[in-house]
Amino acid sequence: MPGKPSAAAPSIRGIVFDLDGTLVDSLADITASLNTVLRREGLPERDADWTRRNVGLGATHLVRQAVAGTAGEGALMRLVDDYVAHYNAHPCVRTCAYPGVPATLAECARRGLALAVASNKPASIVAQVVDALGFGDRFRFIWGSDSFPVLKPDPAALFAFMEQTNLRPAAVLMVGDSAADVACAHNAGAWSCHFTAGYGTLTGSGITPHWRIATLPELIAILDGKIQVIS
Repeated sequence: MPGKPSAAAPSIRGIVFDLDGTLVDSLADITASLNTVLRREGLPERDADWTRRNVGLGATHLVRQAVAGTAGEGALMRLVDDYVAHYNAHPCVRTCAYPGVPATLAECARRGLALAVASNKPASIVAQVVDALGFGDRFRFIWGSDSFPVLKPDPAALFAFMEQTNLRPAAVLMVGDSAADVACAHNAGAWSCHFTAGYGTLTGSGITPHWRIATLPELIAILDGKIQVIS
């Protein structure tokens, strides 16, 4: 894991972002697609607060929690497929970028940083969302749950990013709202930044990020060495 720098800011040359709860607020669209599937099955619907607590570990986890043991494994996978199909068809109805995201990504690109987004939702949905919101072209790589055989917190996405950009772990930062994102960074030996205004929490995880930010523009202050590493 990268150590704490003495005075100068770390030489970060690449950043991998989580999507949901980090770059975008997508709870309404996720909840709508999930409830479409639950209604078809005659199952109780879920509200956005429930989605907030259960999102982040992939579609199978989300649907499994939503049906609460009422479906066998075969039926569960059918419901997951139905959910993904509906979400793929309606990926960005009410989803919006968090304040300052487009400008922050533009500034990172201006500085020549390699950027990627790595989500635990299918890559086709990730790509549709970032394109619809106008900043898909900022990313060198757009990865989702079907891009690798494992999900975050496994560091597969970060290892792929390092390999394809020829960057060392000490030059890479992972930004995300969940314990899975911070753990992903730590598992790869990279820097981690917890976005505290998102959906996730680190409470009870035993994980400490290198930085915490409440708005995306604060990321620029990290790059400039104006926010100290958490001791």
